[in-house]
Parts: sequence; structure tokens; C-alpha cells
Amino acid sequence: MSDTSNRGFHVRAGEGRRIWAFGDLMILKATAEQTAGRVFVMEQHVPRHQHPPGRHVHEVDDQSWFVIAGRGRWFVGEQTIEAGPGDFVHGPHGVPHAFSADTDDLHVLVITAPAGLEGFFDAMGVDATELTHPPADLPEVPDDPEAARRYGVTALGPESRWTPPD
Repeated sequence: MSDTSNRGFHVRAGEGRRIWAFGDLMILKATAEQTAGRVFVMEQHVPRHQHPPGRHVHEVDDQSWFVIAGRGRWFVGEQTIEAGPGDFVHGPHGVPHAFSADTDDLHVLVITAPAGLEGFFDAMGVDATELTHPPADLPEVPDDPEAARRYGVTALGPESRWTPPD
């Protein structure tokens, strides 16, 4: 795709690049390439009790979640936020955060600015062949601390799946 920031674009329901990463289905709706680096937007389907691999910090980008369906719990800084359909949660860059799904399918729209974080999901995931949660027998993608470093993601604490960058 090419930079469409000066003419706009449309991505239909169910369309967009699909990735299985961290046990979730991610559907990329707007990437750095399409928005001249301004914003990255994706749909994310998170199964019950699934979560990113621990508290982490985005050094560069702010990340926000708009809950479409289901319920989840976010940990942003010292706050615990329970959110459901129609709720919006914001995590500024530099502030530790994590989240977890409390229902069978937490469906959120994730907005990240500036764009670029989609490269991290590319590095840590695989192309999804269906619009479903990843199959249980899908091999786990090996840890890639260099991808975390490259995209400004710092894992915190021993519960994190990837090694914190130096």
C-alpha cells in the first residue's frame, strides 16, 4: 500500500492485514505507510484471560483502546480501569500499562500515535489465515528482544514474555 494521507482511504469490515500475535487476532486498518506515519489503527480480538505478555512501556507512541464488545481490565500507571462497550482507555507513552480480557472475546479498536508499532506485531506474530482467535496448536513465535528495542517497547518485570531492552 502507499501513502494515502492526502486523499483518504476506506477499509471495510473484516478487511486489512491479519496477524495472530500474543494469542490475539489483530486486523490492521491503518498503517504508517497509509497515514504518512501519523497513526496506526487496528482491530484486536482478545480471548478471555488473554493479555499482552506483562506490563510494558511504549517509549515513543501513545496507545488508546476503544472497546467495541466485551469487557476488559487495563492497568495504566497506578490505575486499574474496567472497561466495556463504548468505553475509551488511553495509555500515554512512557507510562507502564497492560490489559486483560474478562469476556470470551474482548473486541477493541487500538489507536497508536505516531504509527510504526505495526512492525512490532509483524515481528512477533504470523499471518492469520482466518478471522478467529489463533488455533491452540499454533506454535509460539520465538522471543525477539531486538524487535522490542527497535519499536521502543520495554517489558517490565519477570511476568513479561520478552526480555527488556538494555
